[in-house]
Amino acid sequence: MNQHATWSLFQKIGFRFFFSYAILSIFPFPINSFTFLYNIINWFNVSVWGNIVPFFGRLFFELDIASEQSFTGSGDTTYYYVLTFSHLIIAIIATLIWSILDRKRKHYVHLLKFLVIYIAYYVMYAMFSYGSYKIIPL
Repeated sequence: MNQHATWSLFQKIGFRFFFSYAILSIFPFPINSFTFLYNIINWFNVSVWGNIVPFFGRLFFELDIASEQSFTGSGDTTYYYVLTFSHLIIAIIATLIWSILDRKRKHYVHLLKFLVIYIAYYVMYAMFSYGSYKIIPL
């Protein structure tokens, strides 16, 4: 990654969107991998996403979605579909605001390096945890 290259407008906007969407989708990793922080993560999910997801469900899809979802082990529920849609809408809004506030930046090379490492650790964690659940019966 050349630190002296200037990114095009399309590259900067694309990066801003991808960064925003990735952070919204992956967060609160790595905090959620510590079981002693479960109450904090649960509070965050209930107070933030538990209000946003039902709001977007009513606003865009005329759905009544419960603010708290029981864990099913699968993301194949209406709540998680609307959650993903919420991430998309919030990432678009964040991209617009970020693009207005940070028009003059030439590139995001350092932030891109951070994002690549963050996603790599997340994927590695997901693969190891999935594999360990298959090998070690709980």
